[in-house]
Amino acid sequence: IVFIDGKPEAEFVATDDYDYTGHLVAIIKTPEGKLMDISRIRSEYIGLPVVEHARHINKSLGGKSGKAALIVTADDHKTIIKHAIIQSKWRKAKYLQKR
Repeated sequence: IVFIDGKPEAEFVATDDYDYTGHLVAIIKTPEGKLMDISRIRSEYIGLPVVEHARHINKSLGGKSGKAALIVTADDHKTIIKHAIIQSKWRKAKYLQKR
């Protein structure tokens, strides 16, 4: 879990094949807080390792079919932090719009 200003902004979990690959995935949410469709990746994620969540987490264990996720290894701190910052900015923007 990545915290920014004391708030959890991104959560990564081990993929089904973690023992072999060392991969972690994190769901990508839209600025509105909904799960992002894999077919509608926003520009902030272009060039980042985006995958379909259900390809790495079994559907029976919560894998989200058709939804976007970021895939990393635990030592890819740059990508992990970038994802958390994007998600944090989007949440803050959503919060400010509601005020």
